[in-house]
Formats: sequence, structure tokens, C-alpha cells
Amino acid sequence: MPSVTFTLRFALPGSSTFSAELPLSAWGLARPRRHLVSQAASTVSLLAQGAASDADPLFPYGSIVVITKTTASPAAVATAATWFYGIVTKTPARGTGRAESCEYEISDPWWFLENLVYQQQWVPPSYPGANQTNDPYRSHCFLNKWIAVAQPGGGLYFARTPTDVQIRDAINFAQTFNSIPLQLAADIPSMDIPLQEVRDITCAEVIRKQLRWMPDAVTWFDYATTPPTLHITRRIDLAPVIVSLTPIPGAPLLASFSLSPRFDLYHPSVALKFEQIDQIDQQFWLQLTSQIYPPTATGHELQALVLTVALEGLDDKVASASINVSPVQTSAAIDPSRDGWWLSKQPWLQRCTTAAITSLSFETANGPGLPVAHGATFSNELLSGQITPWMAYAAAECIVTAVVDYTIHQPVPGDPPEGPYTGPLAKSGSQTVSVKVQMTSAPAGQQTLYSLASSIAPEQIPANLAETLWQSVGFVPYEGRLALVEQDCSGSVSLGNVLNLVGGAQSAWASMNATVQQINEDLETGATQISFGPPAHLGAPDLVEILRLNRFRIVYTNPAMQGQSAQVQGRAQLGQQTALENSVASGSTYQTIGTYVPAPSSNPPHNVGQAALNGGLINASAQIQVGTAPDGALPANSPSTQGSITLRQSDCNGKDLYIQQIQICVDGVVKNIMVPCSSPF
Repeated sequence: MPSVTFTLRFALPGSSTFSAELPLSAWGLARPRRHLVSQAASTVSLLAQGAASDADPLFPYGSIVVITKTTASPAAVATAATWFYGIVTKTPARGTGRAESCEYEISDPWWFLENLVYQQQWVPPSYPGANQTNDPYRSHCFLNKWIAVAQPGGGLYFARTPTDVQIRDAINFAQTFNSIPLQLAADIPSMDIPLQEVRDITCAEVIRKQLRWMPDAVTWFDYATTPPTLHITRRIDLAPVIVSLTPIPGAPLLASFSLSPRFDLYHPSVALKFEQIDQIDQQFWLQLTSQIYPPTATGHELQALVLTVALEGLDDKVASASINVSPVQTSAAIDPSRDGWWLSKQPWLQRCTTAAITSLSFETANGPGLPVAHGATFSNELLSGQITPWMAYAAAECIVTAVVDYTIHQPVPGDPPEGPYTGPLAKSGSQTVSVKVQMTSAPAGQQTLYSLASSIAPEQIPANLAETLWQSVGFVPYEGRLALVEQDCSGSVSLGNVLNLVGGAQSAWASMNATVQQINEDLETGATQISFGPPAHLGAPDLVEILRLNRFRIVYTNPAMQGQSAQVQGRAQLGQQTALENSVASGSTYQTIGTYVPAPSSNPPHNVGQAALNGGLINASAQIQVGTAPDGALPANSPSTQGSITLRQSDCNGKDLYIQQIQICVDGVVKNIMVPCSSPF
């Protein structure tokens, strides 16, 4: 029979110098027990029987311990391999009236992952223009986010971070700041899964969150490498090991077992329902995409695993603007008193009996002439709305100047109040008028324009996720326990195995490939307890608890929206070229006061009260005194029949003013009277 010896060496906390390697008995240690577990820290416990409970620990907390197993036989050369590697995490002391002892618990490198909060920088180094120097590490993280990947021919494309890359990033973070003694195996499972937003989780939890989407995966360490290698392996890739129900010479003796097929955990199909809410210009649409595996399944089978997974949808923000554009009369051969465009700018032209433009010119900030941009001449006016940077149109301010030859006649009864008038000639001459307008290249008419202000791409549906998940749940798992007895614990069954039982009447047991989850080894008795089956803390139903409140996704912003230094953030930039609604023309020859009202023939006209020039009161210099009416219609010296009207030539821009009507107040009643228009003021 081969002999087995366990030796131990250790290094104090913070030191890389190891002690001499001695057998466990030389250290005064006994009852070594090893507890191996998947997705958690495996441990070894050692008892120092008889050690003073109040003495300093033989291995202080934080010491690194290496235990080596050496196997020798008379016919073979001795072989030695690291049996366990870890850090001292507990040093309990015990004492009674009969004996004292100290115990040591050593945890493998998974302990480091359990005790380090994962952090990441939000700007990955692969992004163009990334500056990680000033980018702090945050414990608010996004797992499986988008990353920029360099293309072989140059340029970048965006891809989701798969599970293997995310796990490796967590390991790299741990090693960067703490030099954790572990390495990651090269062949860990790679899977495309939805993005997750997390806060304040450990590096170990990062790994467990990746493995939630592959419940059949196990983690285990190969302690024989330097440093120990962390393996993550799915059930289909685990090495099978056979345990016989009947004794086999040289093989471990099966002392007891129990197993149960978990038909309730079998799922004949997996149906994933990906929900995405697309938002386009404040309107919402619910999109549903299904993945079903196997291909012949419908998702309606009994025990089918049906999961609804919420993914972020498309988010487009659209800028819109309405404009109203009218042609500008660029020809001089028109009658402005009948042309709608000129009347909107110079309302007094409507009261002209005749009017003709004898000269017409345009001037912009660049000089005489109509505005020109990109080879196009602007011949239309922006009446309302805005010309924005994201439109295909341009605009420019322009001063339009015209010389108008006109005649104005006096109003007579029957003439429309707005003109033209048909009475005797009141005034004729030439007048230069100017208006400032917003000229544009936009076509005439009313239209509403739209532009994509910003776009956030929808979260991509993970490829083949239903198929990959079905590989974890599309079989009947077996769970249970078995006990092996040997002279020395051989470690013939490890976490890197799936278990099969042979030698019984149940042929299904020989190919059940039950996943080993935990192993307890007692080196003194040679007893090994093995637990197998699906993981108790991870299962397919846990997938629905994955929350993704935010996404790191591709965002498109229209470059035309960034004409200013301000950040767009989904809002459209407003235009600076708006319609000139308050265009003011130069002074006209004729201004109207009030509204024409015929006076009774029996009453001569009087000038009493206040006069309004186009709605505004006239004040200042020359006065016209008001007296008592000859016919006695107005009481003499009454406050309501006496007063004055004041006129100021500047109110008419130096032109002659003709009064048509004046309001008077007679005994509190406002009345209108006529004033002769034969003489200007």
C-alpha cells in the first residue's frame, strides 16, 4: 500500500518568505479536514491539540499556508503536489478544565474575491478619446456592457462584454490592487447575456451573477499550479468519474448513498420573451421577440421554462419646427396698394387712390442685392417660425427699400373706412419706404420639418441564449449524497467531475452525470462525503430577478444639433433666425386719426377732446382752441365742451397731418365730429 504524507509551510502576513516545510505532526497539528465547495471559499481546518489557548497563534491571521501531499510506494518514486493553498482566516482557541486547544481555518483564494468590492471605470480604454487618468473607480458598475472592439482593417465596432471577459475583468481588478494569488483558466465559458446594473458587490458576486445564466457551471481550484488556477466549467465539459455500488479491489469503498432524480427541475424547452419598449418622439411601442429552444418546441409544453426578460428599446428624440414662408415681390412693376405683401408691411398704401413702385432695392449685411448662399438666391420671406441649424434651409436679414409714387384723396360718405378714398385730391407725391424682413431659401408655404435629434440604440438580444440556457436545464438532474471510505483520502472525486453510479439495477444512474457541488474529506479516518446535484443557491427561476435599471449603450447625436457649445442631450437647438414680426416702415405722407364719420349738415364741425394718431395720443406744441358752438348745441363754458387738441409735427415724421375725426364728450357721452381736411397742420 502506498503511504501518504502531508507537509506544511507558511509565510507570515505581508511576507513572501516561507518557513521550513514540516509534516503536520511536527507542527503539532492533527485532525485535518478539507471542505471543497463550488462558487464559495473552500477551507481546511487544523487542530493544535494541547496548545495553550492563550498563547500566540502558530499561524497568525492573514498568513499564507501551503499543504503538500506526498505519495510514495515501495515500487514507485514518491510524487508530491500541492494539496491546498490558502490564507488563515480563523484562529479560535478553546479551553476546558481537562484540555486546551487551538484551531486554524485556512480559506483558498476564493476568499480574496469574497472580500474585495468590485469597481470599474466608466470610460473603457478602448473607447476613442478615452482618458482613464481622471476617471475614478466606481462601485456603481455595469456588467456585460458595450465595449469598442478594434477591427482588423481599422476602425471600431461595438460588442457586448461576454461572460468570460467580464469574469476576467473582475479577476484583473482584484490582482491590480491586491496581488491576489490566483490565475484564471483560459477556457472559461463565454456567453452573451443581458447587461446588469449593480452597486457595491464583491468580485465573487460578479462571477456568480455571470453563472446565473448557466446553472450547471461549477468553480474549482487546481492548487498544484503556482499560483492556484481557478477553473469554471459547465456540466457538459466536466470529466465523469465512476463509483461502483459493489466493491472493486483498489477502489474506494462505497459506505452509503442516497440519490433522487429531480423531475421537477427538468425543462423540456426554454422560451425567452424579450420585451423592449421603443420610444420615438414621445410615442411608445411594445416590441416582443421570442427565443425558443429546441427548434421543434413551442414554449407551451408542460414544465417549459418561460422567462420574460426586459431589454432597453429604441429611444429616438425628434426635433420638429413649423415655418410659414411667403414670396417677396422682387419686381418694381406692381401696384403696392393692391399687393398683399406690400400692404402687410405698409398698411397706409391701401388708402392710396393710386400707387406705383418706381424703384426697388435689396440690401443685406454683405452688400446690395438679395441674399445668396450655396449658389441659391433667397426670394422668400419667413413669416413665422424659426430657421434652425439642422434644417436644409438658410436665412438672412434683408432691408427692402422702395420709392412709391402715390395719390391720396379725401374720404367721402360711402368710401370704405380702410380706403381707397374717392373724394377730392388730398395729397400726391413720392415716398421712400423701407422694411426689414427675414429672407430665406425655404419654399413658400407652411410646413413642419423633422430631424433626428438623438438616438439611443436598442439593447441587442443575446444570441442563442435560449439554447445555452436549455443545456443547463434540459435534462433530469440527480441530487444526493454518498460516503466513501479509504485508508487515505485519495481525492478520486473532485469538484471538476460529474458522478455516475454503476453496478446497480438502475441503468440511468450509470449515465446521470450528477454535478459534484461539495466534498468533505477527513484525513484521519479516510472518509469522504460527497454532495451532488444542481446548486442549491442558483437556479433558472433566479433569472427573473435580474434587474437592469440603466444601460451603457450606443448613443447617436445628430452633429448638426451641436452648432453651439452646449450639450444637446436630446433637445433640439432653436434657430436664431426668426420671423421679423415687428418690421417698421418709414413714415408715410398721410396718417389717419380715428375713423371717418359724416357730420350732420346742421352742425358745423368743432375741434374738441383728444386726438389719436394710429391709436396713440398726440401731445405737444401747436394748439387749436375750442369754443362754444354757434347753434348752442354745446353748453357754453362747460368742461365737457371746452378743451384743446395738441399736435406735434414729429409724430408725423415731418409730414403734413390731416384730421378726419375728433372725439368730443358732451354731458358724459362721447361723440364723433368731422374736421375739414382742406388745410394740413
